[in-house]
Amino acid sequence: MAASEAPATPVTFVSVTQLRPSQLRYAAENVKEKHQKALKDHKKLAPVDTDNGNSLLGPKDAVPVVAYNGVYYLIDGHHNVLATRMGGFSSVPVVVQETYTGRAEDFWPWMTARGFAYLKHLDGTTAEAGPESFDALVNDDLRYFLAASARKIKNGKVTSTPADPLWEKIEPGVPFMEFKMAELL
Repeated sequence: MAASEAPATPVTFVSVTQLRPSQLRYAAENVKEKHQKALKDHKKLAPVDTDNGNSLLGPKDAVPVVAYNGVYYLIDGHHNVLATRMGGFSSVPVVVQETYTGRAEDFWPWMTARGFAYLKHLDGTTAEAGPESFDALVNDDLRYFLAASARKIKNGKVTSTPADPLWEKIEPGVPFMEFKMAELL
């Protein structure tokens, strides 16, 4: 990938150990699919674009994060980080969207109010804080079904279409839309 294709916001590679999820659920099948696709894309990238081979993802796949006390909390891209971990890679490209400087007890309410966190369990109850690690995430098959059944549109262009889409996901859109829809099912 040429340097001119990288995002305008500075991209930094950070250790996966410095990343924390901001949601409680994920879709295991989605992670498997992203892992396979990323492995194919990884072969096309120059070492400089993958943190000298330590990252499965290149700069164009940088995940947005909130920085707080030396930790990076994902705003989006949980499945990409899980795919990176699945492949045994040690770093992920991130773009710091915001740096939180408030009180510790206000962090998760702030993340949730900004649409950066989704803290609902499968049973509909709400957690007061996000999980401490990606290992604590719970598989949500309905979330995968909704992600797989969507025609995705970004900047007015169709980016993916299943054979018979059930709905359209327009990006940028409503954060955590698949979770919200899964709750209705």
